[in-house]
Amino acid sequence: MISYEVLIMYGLSLRNKRAEWAEYRGQVPERELGRHLPVL
Repeated sequence: MISYEVLIMYGLSLRNKRAEWAEYRGQVPERELGRHLPVL
């Protein structure tokens, strides 16, 4: 059986990874800006 502490650590790790991914998705790389910005 998995201990309660392990479950809490797993949940915290998932929360942090989701926040990291949300921040990453909000960024636009320089190469993409240079490639698509002139089109706008």
